[in-house]
Amino acid sequence: MLGVGVKRIVAVLLATGFLIGLVAGPVAAGSGGAVVAKKCKKKHGKRRCKKKSGTNDPGASGPLVAHLAISPTSHDFGNVVHNNYSASFAFTVTNTGLVTSQAPKEQYAGASGFLHVSSTCTSNNLSPGESCQVAVEFHAPAAPGTYSGTLIMSTPDDYSGGTVTAQLTGRST
Repeated sequence: MLGVGVKRIVAVLLATGFLIGLVAGPVAAGSGGAVVAKKCKKKHGKRRCKKKSGTNDPGASGPLVAHLAISPTSHDFGNVVHNNYSASFAFTVTNTGLVTSQAPKEQYAGASGFLHVSSTCTSNNLSPGESCQVAVEFHAPAAPGTYSGTLIMSTPDDYSGGTVTAQLTGRST
C-alpha cells in the first residue's frame, strides 16, 4: 500500500464529453482530492473546451461537488415465466457529496425487458446525504433465456452528481 503523501493521478473520459482527473490527493482511504473537469464541445467543426475544478474534501479550497452512489450495484430478478412480470425491486440513490445534486435522470441500456415502476429521484434535487429510490421490474420476454441490462442514473455533469449504474439480470423461462 502506498503511504500518505504519495500523489495519485487518475483520468477518466466520460461519454458526456467530460475529462475528469483526481489529482494531488493522498492515497490513504477516505482521503479527498481535487477534481478537475474539462467539458469539450464541437462547434463549427472545432473542439472547444472549458475547464472547471472542485473538490469533495471539506478542508480543501475550490468549489465543492455533488456525488451520486447507488445501492445495490446489481440485482438478479431470477426466473420469471415468459410474458409475466417479476416483483419490483428498489434501488437507492444517495448524494454522498458535500453539495446538492441535480435531479438524476433514469435510463436503461441493454435488454428491453427491464421496466421503470416508480421513482422518487427524477423530480427532486438531492441534498448532501439525501437518498431517493427507483423501482424496477423484469418483464420476461416470450423467448426463453437470460437477459441483462443496466440501470443508469445520471445528472448533466459531474459537479451536480455524475453517473452511477446498477447491473440487471433476469431469466425468461
